[in-house]
Amino acid sequence: MGVSIAEYFGQRTDISSTVIQPVTANSRVKKCPFMDKNCAKISKRLKPVCSVRKHNGDIWIVCRDRLCSTNKTIPLIGYQKNMLLGIAKEVFSSEVEKENIFIKREVRIPVVGSSNYNADYVMSIQKYKGELRGPKNVVLEMQGGGETSNTGSITRHIDVWEALKNKTNSFLSQDVNAGTIETNAWRRQQEQFIIKGNIASQTGGGIVFCVGSPAKSINEGR
Repeated sequence: MGVSIAEYFGQRTDISSTVIQPVTANSRVKKCPFMDKNCAKISKRLKPVCSVRKHNGDIWIVCRDRLCSTNKTIPLIGYQKNMLLGIAKEVFSSEVEKENIFIKREVRIPVVGSSNYNADYVMSIQKYKGELRGPKNVVLEMQGGGETSNTGSITRHIDVWEALKNKTNSFLSQDVNAGTIETNAWRRQQEQFIIKGNIASQTGGGIVFCVGSPAKSINEGR
């Protein structure tokens, strides 16, 4: 059992209303649909696969920018703002609105003996008089960007698809001999929880992990 490509450059492969076309370093349009910047994978001459579908139908994100990019050098786009608002409603209160949410991206966290830890986001609620579920300040970690095994099989499959005269989404979404490496993602989270969570609690805040949902469809996962 393997995986199939679920999203290619932000485009779902399980629909046929629009036929997906290859996107390469020479393409005119290279801006990631999930952030206001060119696709990081294309910039590295990699295949712009956002997520894959496992044999049981679950979606697994394989791009660090797919869930909610933390790059602080570019402005937030509507997709990111809506994602952060949805998280805030889950964490703080369903009544909070965009004007109540204040965030900073890639915030340095001081750790004794180390200077390599950054918070993906620091999110706080201000100018809100309603009741909150917990602290009004949290470290928000985005776990979006898992790994795959036998990634070369995915690359070779896309090479074949790119060379086809009559390209179809169904061909692009065929199963390939690759798998997901999920244990590495959980190991990274454990370290972040211990170190960043400890710092957050010492300052009276909390820590939240946002993980791409193993949904049965792309819309659910968003």
